[in-house]
Amino acid sequence: MPWRIRLADPAYPGRVFTLTHRGRRPGGRAVLGTLLLSLWLTLLAIPASAHDSLSGSSPADGEVLTEVPSALELTYTGDISDLGVQFMVTGPDDRDVVLGTPEVDGNTVTQELVEELADGDYEVAWRVTSSDGHPISGTYVFTIEASTAAEDPAQTDPPAETGTETDSATPTETPTDATAPPAPADDATQTTAPAATSAPDAGAETVSDAAASTPSESSSGIPAWGWLVAGLAAVGLVACGFLAFRRN
Repeated sequence: MPWRIRLADPAYPGRVFTLTHRGRRPGGRAVLGTLLLSLWLTLLAIPASAHDSLSGSSPADGEVLTEVPSALELTYTGDISDLGVQFMVTGPDDRDVVLGTPEVDGNTVTQELVEELADGDYEVAWRVTSSDGHPISGTYVFTIEASTAAEDPAQTDPPAETGTETDSATPTETPTDATAPPAPADDATQTTAPAATSAPDAGAETVSDAAASTPSESSSGIPAWGWLVAGLAAVGLVACGFLAFRRN
């Protein structure tokens, strides 16, 4: 609300000072209200953004498994409370296949499953309590094809059996062929025995002749030291002739 005050100056009679207050402008209130509303909305958004969420799972969403899983393992962005943890895994026969209660370890929750699981699609529905106390939930699907993967190796067994029969037939024929040659082998041994006996005699005669001829050739030739003396004499004669030529 605006107001006005008049003040007289004692030093100068007749001079008056006027103080005027016009009050707050309507626009200032609107700005203040807008700021308060924005602050309130921000405070409401902080708890909502603090809710944890699912960061990973095993089996993963949409994964096709060739082996039957023994348990589910879900990982969250924050630690999960032990209160209010619920799991439901529905198979192709609409039967819940969870076994026991889920186990919470920090930000990881593990849920065991029954041992015998048929092939087909399985829907996982989970509900846990976030670290800020708010419940969160979700669903995902995975598929099991264990029997299909087990039938594939069975189709490749017949070629392996065929190869086994072929290998077993080969050794059966081999001993039959190997038993025939022993008789000729004895004849060959008896035939070659005299030749083997006479061969050392021929070799002995050759060695004797070579030994006899080697000394005869060495005795008839000039020794090595004789050639050395002859060479030195020839060099001396050439040197003497060269010196005589220089003097003349």
